[in-house]
Amino acid sequence: MGDCALTNESLVADLAGANFGDPRRSARLVNIAAKVAQAPSAPLPAALGTDAEVQGAYRLMNNPAVSFEGILAPHAGATA
Repeated sequence: MGDCALTNESLVADLAGANFGDPRRSARLVNIAAKVAQAPSAPLPAALGTDAEVQGAYRLMNNPAVSFEGILAPHAGATA
């Protein structure tokens, strides 16, 4: 179980390097990832806990400045 926690912490730390043109977007991504990492099998509303967090996650995912590639890039860079 400890190895999984370390992996989750590493992934969350990697995501902090995401650049979406506004540091608040990167901070929200890190927050979402940290909460989902604590309960990876939970539905998003249960993992995030509040309606405000869920709405913020949906806003982030629907933002044109945010892409799958942009989310993955800092993790891929840290892995390489």
